Amino acid sequence: ERFVWLVEEKKIPPSSIIAFTFTEKAANEIRRRLRERLGARSEWREEMERAWISTIHSFCARLLRENALAAGIDPEFIVLDEAASRRELNSAAEQALDELEAQDPGGLRSLLESLNSWDVVSDLCRLYQVRRLSTGAPSPPAPVVTFDEFLAKTEAVYGAPLAGWTDSQREEMQKFFRWAKPLLALRGQPASEERLRRLTDLDVNRNRLKRNSGVSEDIKWLKDHFDAVRAAVAYECFLPQRELVEQALERTGAIYAEAKRARSALDFNDLEQFAIRLLESDAQARKAIQSRFDSILMDEMQDTNPLQWRLVELVRSPDCFFAVGDVNQSIYGFRHAEPHVFAEYSERLRQGGRAVDRLQQNYRSRPEILAAVEAVCAGLPGIQDLRLQARRAFQPKDVPSVEVIAVSGEKGEDVVRKEAAWVARRIRELVGNLTIQYRADGEERERLLEFSDVAILIRKGGPMERFEAVLENFGVPCLIARGTNFFETPEVTDLLGLLRVIENPRGEIGMAAVLRSPLVGVSDETLLMLKTAGNLADGLAAHGELDIADGDAERLELFRRQLAEMREQAGYVSPDRLLARVLDEVDYLGGAPARVRANVDKFLSLVRDAWVDQALPLRELLENLDALRDAESEPEAPPQDSVNAVRLLTIHQAKGLEFPVVFLAHAHTGVSQRQDDLIYSREFGLGVRWRLPDGVRSAADHVHQAIAAREKEQSAEEAHRLLFVAMTRAEQHLVVSYSVRGTPQSDWPKAIQGGWGFTPGFDENQAVIHQPEDLPFAVRLLCASSEALPIEEDRAMAEVESVVVLPRPKRAGRRRVRAAPAGRGGAGTGRRLSRPAP
Repeated sequence: ERFVWLVEEKKIPPSSIIAFTFTEKAANEIRRRLRERLGARSEWREEMERAWISTIHSFCARLLRENALAAGIDPEFIVLDEAASRRELNSAAEQALDELEAQDPGGLRSLLESLNSWDVVSDLCRLYQVRRLSTGAPSPPAPVVTFDEFLAKTEAVYGAPLAGWTDSQREEMQKFFRWAKPLLALRGQPASEERLRRLTDLDVNRNRLKRNSGVSEDIKWLKDHFDAVRAAVAYECFLPQRELVEQALERTGAIYAEAKRARSALDFNDLEQFAIRLLESDAQARKAIQSRFDSILMDEMQDTNPLQWRLVELVRSPDCFFAVGDVNQSIYGFRHAEPHVFAEYSERLRQGGRAVDRLQQNYRSRPEILAAVEAVCAGLPGIQDLRLQARRAFQPKDVPSVEVIAVSGEKGEDVVRKEAAWVARRIRELVGNLTIQYRADGEERERLLEFSDVAILIRKGGPMERFEAVLENFGVPCLIARGTNFFETPEVTDLLGLLRVIENPRGEIGMAAVLRSPLVGVSDETLLMLKTAGNLADGLAAHGELDIADGDAERLELFRRQLAEMREQAGYVSPDRLLARVLDEVDYLGGAPARVRANVDKFLSLVRDAWVDQALPLRELLENLDALRDAESEPEAPPQDSVNAVRLLTIHQAKGLEFPVVFLAHAHTGVSQRQDDLIYSREFGLGVRWRLPDGVRSAADHVHQAIAAREKEQSAEEAHRLLFVAMTRAEQHLVVSYSVRGTPQSDWPKAIQGGWGFTPGFDENQAVIHQPEDLPFAVRLLCASSEALPIEEDRAMAEVESVVVLPRPKRAGRRRVRAAPAGRGGAGTGRRLSRPAP
């Protein structure tokens, strides 16, 4: 809307506007909508073809190609995809360690013995990727306590008088003396590994010491600060090894950069860094870029990292920047996104008296769902102030729009399968019975729920396959969004390979891949036999003279004829038609699942659009497709809307999407909180977990501890934002399911139970209606302890949802919902349904 307003009202040409998006998919969608809005006027239609609507990476690639000489790079540079850059970087790290070994074999041996890492190459690659994003020099934090401070406290306790102590108290104190004496002997000596050897655990029972003597409190201080002092000592003792890690990182970067220069290649981070370097070092180029664009628009600004924001600051002129973002939806920390970039910029605007509009109106979800989200998320760390206002008109519902399925299980029981079964059963109950609204021709209409209206969101993809199997057993069709790169899917790989063979049949690798693919489908034995003719293309031409099994011989003859025809027609028939003909003749899509069909359709459309824009030779078309693959990770095609199946996807995959009914499943699972042995922070630098002199235990240095504490806090905040994103995908019905066996890895169930005022009980598998006090929504609760049976087999479950008194949550006070009285708990009140439970 802003883009159209700038063009129509402000008369700014489309080519003078930059529109940054987070994904290539979003850029294509904006471009499509703008063509529909502005394409009626020929002058705008031509301008739209030159418009800068892209991701930051694509913008940087275009900028660098236009200014290659000024940037000091090859104008014909290629962009390495993630797989290629990973291979090059791994090779660089291995070479760096080899060089280090040749220069200082003893030093490298000491480093490898001191590191608690099992894969130093992978650690170096990971550290390098974080380190290169730094925009300034890191500053290691001061240790919480120094060895000298710890020693001084130890010495004070050692010399404390023991007058009035009993024999048993003195005996317990002897444990402290035996521990402290070798430690105190290190006074005045330089830092060494001996400090780590003598810093053993302090095994003194404070309850056996004399009370109110001060000694007990001092020993508590020593115990509380033991990990901190060992971390400080580890940092000092391993300074030479730390320097070797830094050298290895420097050398890894240099070797990697040289390998890319040799190939005239850049990776994704290079695109940003080279563009920044160009604009910072060349004032004329920067001025030209800034004067070229009258307005810069940015979507999803909360997902930017400091390096990308630095680029935007260089490109934009004063008062020409318009951004949209929501800090509560910043969930890409693993891609180094930092929400504080957006938050700090917004605050600077406010302080400068500039416009900061808060878009609180929600045109997606029912007011009950928004209230439920606010009840759970308001006040959680990482969540900004929530004031969601429902603006879409909905008809009243006679069932709650919010549900919880809590599943308990015995030790050793497969609770994943058990939870999935109850989810599947509930989907079967809702489909065909729940009335939902949909928009058509500008009006709100009603119909019954279908499978395709339902999405199951899971935090991590691990349980998806098991959910899929259970759903199938319950007769619930589903499609899994597996998150594969579009160009890496088998079907697209097959079609790209076929285009390469049409362009050059003598490419051995491509020909072998096509012959083994479902497009031809010959055996490995047949491939070896074809190879005896020399090149595989020669073997294909002479296959009739070889002793090849009848089935493979028929397939080879069909492909030989097809290939000859396609090569003859390649100059004047669009490539998508050539591919479609082969697909039909070999029945490639016969019995293929919906996602495969969708990906094939998407690829044929991609090729067709490229041909329509410009009928390039096949070689140039393939180069363009490779460039598209390299420039941005393209997601798989979504399944066709006509496919009546439940969507099963991760929360990250669902961001930006919406569904009439959402099941947030497996909500009790979290992510591992264990930090890598080597970590890097743009703020603190390098942190390491070192192997202690005993060769068995390990200890993190104080930098590692500081980084780990910061990342743990950030991870917890992002987890709360992820919960917010998941719940707000629901338009009309939200179901949260989780297991309550053992200690949950995630605090989501606790937040949900506290926000909605209940504690699950498992007396019977009976759904009840709970009305949280002072909140404008009801919750359907099902606490299940037994196995879920298919609806057709289970007639014993209560047909009427009854009113019960729910126990109060143990820690309901965390809630910060407005108008909620202190100590609000969960005496459930509700209404008896006069019909069978839906």
